[in-house]
Amino acid sequence: MDRFFTGGGIEILSVDDELVDIATDLQKDFSLRTIDALHVSTAIRARADVLLTRDGGIARYAMIRAVRIERIT
Repeated sequence: MDRFFTGGGIEILSVDDELVDIATDLQKDFSLRTIDALHVSTAIRARADVLLTRDGGIARYAMIRAVRIERIT
């Protein structure tokens, strides 16, 4: 897993007011749980090509391409 996070292409963003505003809108519009809304809003803000998640529920929302993964080895 260390190789996944140190291999490049990973950007760490801080949670600030703008990110919280996006997450709040997602919660209202799509009934997302708080943690899911923060996860998706971070990907949107980072202009991610894809969002990797173990949560199959996130993949049903069209605002970002989400890929459900079973496990990282």
